[in-house]
Amino acid sequence: MDATTRRCLAALSLTTLLAVSACGDQGSTPPDEASDPGTITVTKDAEAEALDRPEQQQIDKATARKALPTRADMPSKDWLVDISPASTYEPTYDPAECADVELAGSDAKKFRDEHRKVNEKARFSREKVNGGGIIATYVQSHDEPYPHSIFDDAGAAIASCDDYTESNNAGPDSSYSAKAVSTPQIGDQTLAVRITSRDHDFYVDRMYVRSGHNLITVMTLGYDKDYDGKLMQDYAQGILDDLEKATS
Repeated sequence: MDATTRRCLAALSLTTLLAVSACGDQGSTPPDEASDPGTITVTKDAEAEALDRPEQQQIDKATARKALPTRADMPSKDWLVDISPASTYEPTYDPAECADVELAGSDAKKFRDEHRKVNEKARFSREKVNGGGIIATYVQSHDEPYPHSIFDDAGAAIASCDDYTESNNAGPDSSYSAKAVSTPQIGDQTLAVRITSRDHDFYVDRMYVRSGHNLITVMTLGYDKDYDGKLMQDYAQGILDDLEKATS
């Protein structure tokens, strides 16, 4: 991998998402967004929570790591293990409530800092000549059930985040637009959102799945206007299924 490609991949960090206009192309069809921009698109079970399923229990690092997709699970062979450094800087948002869209609001951070025990990830990227992009999956486990309210706050915030700014120490401020995406129920609670860069031609799709003590995140960054809901759902459901098998 040459230096230019490495710099391009580094710019596609999940946290910074900066300077990617030279890294790929865009498509032509918008995602399946919720018809009402004010709709809270969090899906969750209406019944009282029992937390009696194996995949809802707190897990260890080895179990989380085993449930994550591998390179063999990528859409094609040109996806490689991503080696770009991840930023540890936490951005600020304007309006502030748009942090909730990325599960980075004050309540989410407080719960993370006090209760997260496991944080495992698998990140893969594709070189510019092959279309570019990133596919990343995360499994986090906590010593208490993940709060439904954090998902509710995220869903409610989307309506206010059609135009928001993210500031960090990696470069100039970046502008984004968040839109809710319809998604079927996976786990206890599910939220899907498409984040479009207002500065460059790329899209970030995020799917969050809550399963008791566990939070599953699927993130893709690419240049195609087509939203690949099947890919997002398959990765999320696959992780959940593997957690169930590993803990049964």
